[in-house]
Amino acid sequence: MIPRVIAFLLGILLAQTAFAQEETLDRERYSIEKTDEGYLRVDRESGHVSLCQKANGAWRCAPVPDAQLALEDEIDKLRSEIERLSARNSELEAKILAISRAADEALSGISEDDVRPKTDAPSDSLTRNDEEQIDRALDFTEKAMRRFFGLMKDLRDEFEDSNQ
Repeated sequence: MIPRVIAFLLGILLAQTAFAQEETLDRERYSIEKTDEGYLRVDRESGHVSLCQKANGAWRCAPVPDAQLALEDEIDKLRSEIERLSARNSELEAKILAISRAADEALSGISEDDVRPKTDAPSDSLTRNDEEQIDRALDFTEKAMRRFFGLMKDLRDEFEDSNQ
């Protein structure tokens, strides 16, 4: 029975020593800094940061979002987007090249004279006959307008005479 008691006491002593070592390791593992909002607890092993605040009579620690991890995630997303867009760009360039080659083959039997538009556009200057026709049209319009305004004047005069 004595060996059992000694073994038991030895086990307790070893457990207490291990617990004491673990406690000193935990004290070295974490660093605590006071802030306006509470305390920042920094885990020196993992680099995680927690904000500890007293709420409802108990201390609670909540992890602080890691900006570096968020940036690295965003960088990874952007890299994958760049890879996707580069692949799409290469695909479109290949299509454009294929279309260009097909167009070159289709146009290979056509001469430049066939491609140029054929225009029989009239010249910008008027002929003598055109000018005479325009003059006659303007003379007719002038006479018609003079007659119209003459009639309007006569009607106005008659209207004023009848009102007096």
